[in-house]
Amino acid sequence: MTTKASALSIEAFEFEDHPKLTKLHEQFYSVTRDEAFWKWKYLERPGGRNSIAIAKDGKGAIVGQTGVSNYPFTIEGKERSGGQAQDIVVLDEYRGGRSFFKLERLARDMLTAEGTEMSYGFSIEITRKVATKALGFTDIGQIIKLVQVYNPAPYIAHILKIPGLSKVLGAVIRPLLKIKNKRAPKIDLGPDIKIEEVTSFDERFDTLWN
Repeated sequence: MTTKASALSIEAFEFEDHPKLTKLHEQFYSVTRDEAFWKWKYLERPGGRNSIAIAKDGKGAIVGQTGVSNYPFTIEGKERSGGQAQDIVVLDEYRGGRSFFKLERLARDMLTAEGTEMSYGFSIEITRKVATKALGFTDIGQIIKLVQVYNPAPYIAHILKIPGLSKVLGAVIRPLLKIKNKRAPKIDLGPDIKIEEVTSFDERFDTLWN
């Protein structure tokens, strides 16, 4: 018996397919992307290389995507290049047959062929374990990601697909999140890093961006 996932075609994204990719994001994220968005995020990035792997069903519709963008790193004074996965999307009915891993491998192989040396990302521990084993990665190190959720409504809306109810539940849960955030363990950033509020943006932000 052939499953929907096993019948997928995994291939490199061509720009003329961007309306189909936009349709996938409308279906999955409930947001509309235009041509300028795809050019900005992947195709005309000043940072250099990028790749998008897509999954097409038998009718040519895009039902899955993994994008990887290349970013420069400096490690112990030496410049390196690393890829960061973005926009990982596979519709529910196509998630069997290792479809995610096929998309991920193609997207990263395209960048590796152009000189990208390592991967940045795996924000969820179970994802790191599974992907590292399935895709052959070797751990280099851990980067602490500082995140606090202040408004849970968008997350609830993504799961329930009921905007009105999501706003109500978000309003109920938000006070509990505030309490949880205050009780969250403090992370030691070390003596050389401090967090402060700013009221204007000076040349330091241009340097960070560059």
